Amino acid sequence: DPTAPTVLSALKIPGFSEYLHVYGDGLLFGLGMSADEETGRTQALKLSMFDTSDPADVSEKSTLVLDNVYYSPALYDHHAAFINVEKNIIGFAAENNYLFYSYSDGRFIQLASVSLSGYGSMTRGLYIGDYIYICDTEGIHILNLSDFSQASFVRFDKYCFPGTLILI
Repeated sequence: DPTAPTVLSALKIPGFSEYLHVYGDGLLFGLGMSADEETGRTQALKLSMFDTSDPADVSEKSTLVLDNVYYSPALYDHHAAFINVEKNIIGFAAENNYLFYSYSDGRFIQLASVSLSGYGSMTRGLYIGDYIYICDTEGIHILNLSDFSQASFVRFDKYCFPGTLILI
């Protein structure tokens, strides 16, 4: 009832999720930070999968802390996350890489890591047909969707921001 909301469940976890995305029936993907339970100090990027199948008993089903990774633009901009539930792909820029994961049998599995030209704050990922395109400030990485091998790289003549119209 929107006029009288009630708390159905509460969940205490170490850290937090800045970005949340429905990931199929009863699952909710979270991207955020792990944190020290004593001090609350953030530690590293964290992937979480929450079980929301019972709204009265939400739980964190699985987590993956990415040691030595402290930033992703997807924490603050939902356009920076590449999520495709049907293909079971989670992608986002983190530090100087674009990372791809899947979720299976209760755990996150790293599918690929693509080295980026810059820090990744303007990097975007998308797929068309059998290819994934990662657009960063220096070019477009083209990957085979089947195995994430690099099919090609198109370098821009000039530094630009993804989203800028580029004629190739």
